[in-house]
Amino acid sequence: MIPAYDGKHTLYEWTLPISYSAPRMPVAVIAADLARSHDPAERARGIHALRRLKHEWALSR
Repeated sequence: MIPAYDGKHTLYEWTLPISYSAPRMPVAVIAADLARSHDPAERARGIHALRRLKHEWALSR
């Protein structure tokens, strides 16, 4: 992969304040990433997933 500031991929710096060694990121992290996408379909799916997670969290309280 080469740097292309007008490309479709974004790399984030690892800034978690804790060690994390799971094989994949939590669903909320993936949903938040999709919600920031420039692609309307990806953004809509990310926002939908975040709303669903918020609803599930509210029901569990």
